[in-house]
Amino acid sequence: MRNEAIITFILLLASISGMGYSAALNVTSNKVELLSYVNTESNVTMLNLTLSRNETSNETIRITNIIINFNSTNENLNASITNLVVCIYNSTINESQKLGCSSRWNVSSDVNRTNITISNFTISNNENKTILIVYEINRSVITPINVSLFLTNDSLITNATNITISFLNGKDYNSTSRYFSSNFTQIQDLHANAKLLPRYVDTNVKEQEIVYIVNSSGKDDIKSIILEVPSNFSIVSNNIKFVITKSDNTTATFSSCTDLCKLEENKINLTSQAGIKLSIINISLNTTEDEGDFTFNSKIYGENLSDVSTDVNGSETKLFVKQLFNITNVGVMKNIAIVNGSDYWLFNFTIIMNANVSGLIQFKMNDWKSDSKNATIPITNGTGDNATYYASMWLSGNESNIFNVTNEYNINRGVRLNAIENRNYTLILKMIIPRGIPIASDWWTTYSMLFRSIP
Repeated sequence: MRNEAIITFILLLASISGMGYSAALNVTSNKVELLSYVNTESNVTMLNLTLSRNETSNETIRITNIIINFNSTNENLNASITNLVVCIYNSTINESQKLGCSSRWNVSSDVNRTNITISNFTISNNENKTILIVYEINRSVITPINVSLFLTNDSLITNATNITISFLNGKDYNSTSRYFSSNFTQIQDLHANAKLLPRYVDTNVKEQEIVYIVNSSGKDDIKSIILEVPSNFSIVSNNIKFVITKSDNTTATFSSCTDLCKLEENKINLTSQAGIKLSIINISLNTTEDEGDFTFNSKIYGENLSDVSTDVNGSETKLFVKQLFNITNVGVMKNIAIVNGSDYWLFNFTIIMNANVSGLIQFKMNDWKSDSKNATIPITNGTGDNATYYASMWLSGNESNIFNVTNEYNINRGVRLNAIENRNYTLILKMIIPRGIPIASDWWTTYSMLFRSIP
């Protein structure tokens, strides 16, 4: 009987001792470098909080909910129409570290708040942890709005039945609680889509035309566009043309880099205070023998935001430079001609294409030479409108797709082809023999071919 009394007394003391225990959770707000203006389609850290415990208890505290209050410089703005989402992250903004989110705002009088359910976040004694309170700003958020958020020390809900939560460097909210508030930031919507045409170009092409399109997709006006051309290419500075559609839907065309356009090294800067809705930039580049894929980056600038990268669908701003075709065979169809000014030699060239691409097959050829006669057959006679052309090339089976061959490439002349990768094509070269040419059997020449892509 005496032993039972002692046991009862000890259990009673333990129960009384447990009832008197209160867990303590300290919270500190860390400095956040919050920009004055932020863009949609971004995650913005509003508060950075450190949670810590330093007590003798081994009890683990689990945070189950955090209540966040919305604030705006527009006191009449209802949070439920903003489409803002609030998320809590463990230490870093990473999907694997996301603890919970909410986009449902409870609006009562002038109070706008949301209750975020937190998953799997605990803090033990002598442990420090950091949480980030973040606005996830998608493209549907109304803009422009100037917003912040705050929470009080009774906004942290835990599994502990008896807990004291202290906002150590917080401000007094009322007589019983303190709060942390973020700074304000204004949400803008500055976006544009960019793409490049053509996607494939040949090596060693002079004055290859490239078209770069920037199309505004945000609500903010674009004031300036900077296009950066990779250093692998040289820009033909006197052949920059562009068309801009302004925010008022008027269109302006420029045949050179005017006051609205500035070229610095490999950067082209277009500026219009009237706003740019659509910009089509035509530039000429010189490609080299270097093969590879090269990305043309662009950035846009608005009234309040700068250095905003344009949006790209996949690799649509990437230029692929490669040898676009291989010559697989050169054949002689007719190599005997009467020197009468109308008879001719005939050759065929078989090529296989290395990409799906549209443009011109271009061909240039030097004058023919005979070493035994020390003689030359010119492929042209005269210049300009008075020129006579002795050499011509066409696509086999389509003699209307023909051009006159000269000693140099002409950027506008060639056999037009909508080429299909891995398909063979045959080109026919005709060389008329002018009168007065000495008869010989050792005539020879050299030639070059390339593919000029057309945007």
